[in-house]
Amino acid sequence: MAELSNRDERWRWAALVAALVLLDASLAFGNLWPTPAIRWTGALSVEFAFCVLAMALAHHRFGAPSRRALAWLGTVWVVLVVGRYADVTAPALYGRPINLFWDLRHVSAVAAMLVRVAKWWLVLLIIGAAILIPFLLYVLLRWALGQVSNAMNRPRQRLVLGLMSGLVVVLFVAGRFGSGAFVAHAFSTLVTQSYARQARLLVTEATGHGQTSLGAQPPMDASLANVFGADVFLIFIESYGAVSWDRPSFAKPLAADRARFDAILAPTVTRLAFSLRDPAKDRSNRRKHGVSFEEARTAVTMTSSASSRLAKRAGRSARSTRNGGRDEKGV
Repeated sequence: MAELSNRDERWRWAALVAALVLLDASLAFGNLWPTPAIRWTGALSVEFAFCVLAMALAHHRFGAPSRRALAWLGTVWVVLVVGRYADVTAPALYGRPINLFWDLRHVSAVAAMLVRVAKWWLVLLIIGAAILIPFLLYVLLRWALGQVSNAMNRPRQRLVLGLMSGLVVVLFVAGRFGSGAFVAHAFSTLVTQSYARQARLLVTEATGHGQTSLGAQPPMDASLANVFGADVFLIFIESYGAVSWDRPSFAKPLAADRARFDAILAPTVTRLAFSLRDPAKDRSNRRKHGVSFEEARTAVTMTSSASSRLAKRAGRSARSTRNGGRDEKGV
């Protein structure tokens, strides 16, 4: 009997650990860029720790939660998981976070397009997956929450869970007021914070409250006389385009073609780089090529959100080609 009891105790601890890992990973997973897949790297979710701490404190005063309460908690958890998935996947696939105010209006158009171009079995598969995946997710999370709730009925496990979850919450709060790098590395971003951001965006966009009015238009009196008759090429490098420089697996196969391209242009090309992040270098380049600051700023527009590395790379690729009195400038 003692051996059987010890075996049951080990199975209870194993089930509890599996449930804790599942609950934490469900709110702390990240994206496997640049795919819609996800992975968990061991990050901690303070929302998960707060929930366990709240269950331990509530059990001490009110007893075990009811089945209905656990069902509602499981439903809320599924909503948090969906929000987490959208929050980490959208930037990897689309290059920007989700904005519900502007994106929801296009959902019906995307659905209509999918119905027109996709095969009927694929449409049914997508609809079935949209229903089945949240249901299966709810079943798993409800089981995990039930294991945590059952552990709260055992004083020793309740004490361990309360102390561990409390320590995680304290470390998160201390990191927020202390070393921000520690919080960024050890903890995932708050899912509730993402939902709060979407709610704030909805209110702001719908009501216009808190929006900043644009100032007066700056004078546009540049004549661009020094580039009159030129062929201007605009080259846009997005996040996926930057991969061809960042990753050796792309950069090495392309190195020969890029070198050959440079060799072809070398006899007639004068390199011209404008980067609004280096004023001294800009003044030298503008004086050399006879271009005023207003003309350069009109010809080259960089968004403030572009990364410094990408801006410098784009600047290095800018060229001015002189061919028999005809100028070609690339930005």
